[in-house]
Amino acid sequence: MDKYNFYKSLYDRELNRRNDLDASINLPLTIIGILITTNAYLAKNLFPLESICKMNYRHILMTITFLVIIFSVFYLTKSYNNFFKGFRYRNIGNYLELRKHELNVSEYNVKTADVKKNIDFDNQVLEKIISIAENHCAYNDKRSYDLYIAKTSIFFIIIFTIINYIFIGAIK
Repeated sequence: MDKYNFYKSLYDRELNRRNDLDASINLPLTIIGILITTNAYLAKNLFPLESICKMNYRHILMTITFLVIIFSVFYLTKSYNNFFKGFRYRNIGNYLELRKHELNVSEYNVKTADVKKNIDFDNQVLEKIISIAENHCAYNDKRSYDLYIAKTSIFFIIIFTIINYIFIGAIK
């Protein structure tokens, strides 16, 4: 296999992973919206509390549910945009400058009599592609892990919501 095509395929894979991670946020966000609405409906008779002393297991369970919702939204936000920092995905660069560099390297190689001093432009491009693919892979792995944490916490929210429904819904 041509090494250029191999590393280019790795780069393309990471670009596709990036797009897939961007698109995979929608369903968890929808589910969280439904769970917030459901739990808010269930909690309408529990709150406001007159006194902290009157808190019982239902209040504690509902509070834990909302804390896990906040935790999940935290990791979804972190997965999507790394909060306000964003992700600094690197790119190959300006194509005109790249072409100009290629022509300069060709001129340099023609002018240089010593073959050992010649610059391999193809190798430079390959190194740049590898470096960028590695950068994308690191960010995508981080985003995947954060999305995994968010989806796992959504599973716990669903369980807590069912328990809330059983305990709070049965009281009416």
